[in-house]
Amino acid sequence: MHLSLQIQSKKKRKESKSAPDLRNKSDSLTPVLDRASKSLPSPRSIPELYKEKEQNLKVFSLQELRDSTNGFSRLQKLGEGGFGVCIKE
Repeated sequence: MHLSLQIQSKKKRKESKSAPDLRNKSDSLTPVLDRASKSLPSPRSIPELYKEKEQNLKVFSLQELRDSTNGFSRLQKLGEGGFGVCIKE
């Protein structure tokens, strides 16, 4: 005996709504991109940024860090982010 089963969905397929194709419309974006690039400041190097901000930077001694973190206790750790470990005082 051979049994064949075919199931069809009663719901109509919805047409997928996707973003419009912008590959051929690059010319229309050119004025916007030109304005954006003119308003952006030129990138600065890391040493330039340090030089600019150095008067506001605080250098901590190892003892100050040890004291403020309770001997680098893991109980003081709040989490980790892109710049390293975040510790509560």
